[in-house]
Amino acid sequence: MTLRGLVDHYGERVRAHPVQELLAGVGVAIGVALAFAVLVANGSIATNARALVHGIAGSAQLQLSARSGDGFPQSVTERVRLLPDVAVASPVLEQRAHVRGPAGTRTVNLVGVDRSITDLEGSATRQLDPALLILLQTGVMLPSTLAQELGVPTSGSDRRILLEVRGRAQRVGVSAVLNGATIGPVADAALAIAPLGRAQALAGLPGRVTRILVTPKPGRTAAARAQLRRLAAGRLTVAPVDREVALISQAAAPSYQATGFFAAIAAICGTLLVFNAMLLTAPERRRSIAVLRTAAGYTPRDVVQLLLFEALVLGTIASAVGIALGVLLAKTAFSGAPSFLSFAFALSGRVAIPFGTALAVGAAGVLVTCVATAPPLLDLRRGRALDAVEHEQGEAGQRLPARVRNAMAAAALALIAGACLVAAAEPAATVAAI
Repeated sequence: MTLRGLVDHYGERVRAHPVQELLAGVGVAIGVALAFAVLVANGSIATNARALVHGIAGSAQLQLSARSGDGFPQSVTERVRLLPDVAVASPVLEQRAHVRGPAGTRTVNLVGVDRSITDLEGSATRQLDPALLILLQTGVMLPSTLAQELGVPTSGSDRRILLEVRGRAQRVGVSAVLNGATIGPVADAALAIAPLGRAQALAGLPGRVTRILVTPKPGRTAAARAQLRRLAAGRLTVAPVDREVALISQAAAPSYQATGFFAAIAAICGTLLVFNAMLLTAPERRRSIAVLRTAAGYTPRDVVQLLLFEALVLGTIASAVGIALGVLLAKTAFSGAPSFLSFAFALSGRVAIPFGTALAVGAAGVLVTCVATAPPLLDLRRGRALDAVEHEQGEAGQRLPARVRNAMAAAALALIAGACLVAAAEPAATVAAI
């Protein structure tokens, strides 16, 4: 068949049965939207954490970190810099803090850095002029998104917030509001940035840091790690710089399971809606195919092309609408990290939309539509009369033989029994059993 013929035939079908086609499209769109929104929201947590870590750490591959919030002496930094296989070492002080502004309160990470942070060339730190850190000793710097949530203006002389850290509440000035052009992905994170000395004074930890970011010399990562371990002597932790990303993924695993289960249910509901809508039109489709084969001389190949074209058009349009709705849901209803993660980690609220995920979910929507459209192809079986649909008892395609009904009932009972046994034997597998 020609493309024009396929388009004309499908146009006639849509005009004849708009409600059924719309219902099928809505089913695909709902399933795709909910599944895509959940996958994007889950994936954004680790993606944002990774972007935040590498935005600050830059070329650093290792870190020497404290095992308590009290940190360790800043003088250890000089000892790290003297190690033969260390190229750059930058001290950092991190403390959880509460910030109150004119419009609200947020839990943030107070991060203190010194001028060596720019040597790491992270996307969030390369624009921090060392001279700027010296000039802004009197206050803290806030990312633009956090400043907006707190109601802190981007400019002006009277910009003050209440900062509570380690039980000490102090009113401090906002020296600068940093946007994405300056600090990249950190612009959406819950951070308050200050020069190291100022952060130490605010936290009541003079001369102490909580981690040292380390860039090894090229090809000397393993040797640098061994040297750091000897220096740590079991009192400090030597780990990859993105260790926090792994901790976040581990902490978010229960949330991933719950939302993943929700996405699976959404996909199943959408699939059922698509199949029901397609089954409503199955008798008419089968009659139409019989007429085309007997009166117009359509071959089985022509029929396959016709049904496949209809499914591809419907599935592609509905999946595109579903992905658009999924993006909207991910940025509204599913936006932000779970509260239990936000309490422990300074996560960004940015929603990452991976092209691969959109392509996979959209392809799944098209595949479901193609499968739902396939039942009329059973009339193309060899040895079956061209107009066999006209000789069936009752409504065409709606009668199930007793043998099929009994088999389906037995399968349903077996599934229920199997799910109950799995849930009873292994409670942790209840979600899988359902």
